[in-house]
Amino acid sequence: TLELHQESAAKLATVAGVRVIPVVPPALPGGGDFPVDFVVASTAEPAELVELGNTLVQKAFASGLFMFADADLKFDQPQAEVVFNRDKVRSQGVDMSRAAADLSTMLGGDYVNRFSIQGRSYKVIPQVKRSERLTPEQLQDIHVTGSGNRLVPLSTFATLEASTQPRELKRFQQLNAVRVQGVVAPGVSLDRALTALEEEARRIMPQGYS
Repeated sequence: TLELHQESAAKLATVAGVRVIPVVPPALPGGGDFPVDFVVASTAEPAELVELGNTLVQKAFASGLFMFADADLKFDQPQAEVVFNRDKVRSQGVDMSRAAADLSTMLGGDYVNRFSIQGRSYKVIPQVKRSERLTPEQLQDIHVTGSGNRLVPLSTFATLEASTQPRELKRFQQLNAVRVQGVVAPGVSLDRALTALEEEARRIMPQGYS
């Protein structure tokens, strides 16, 4: 098995533009996808954990003991936040709760009722056309209900703030967590790789991490 693993890894490494890591499935069911599965848990914010996870990944590669290593916590999800200017909201005669309800209805995609046609039941889903909500800037063209039921453009009292957020937040034993997973290099024992990773973690982890 080791010889086949080494041979396939060498050939796959020559494929341009593709990063493929051969993994031998665990002998017993219920194991993880990777031989190395290292969890760091703390009360720290996810932004701090992702830095620690990336540092451990770099240390794993630098050790020469790993063919592959990666952290599962990633800040790569673009997010646009609608920020209301309260003074402008009042000047436009817009109620904050009504504006939030209008945005929720037009962007949420929730169904509000059902109707029947020829014995079939269909959902009623009020939502802005997909072509009109493809970019965050298009949100500023949305109108919400103001005083006297007149429609007020969102751009007159709100701005958009762009940021990058994690796709999902990881938890382990009720603590914020990041998992570092990896595949050891051929000829390297799993115990040696785990010991090296644990030693690096102890050196760089602040107090309060486990």
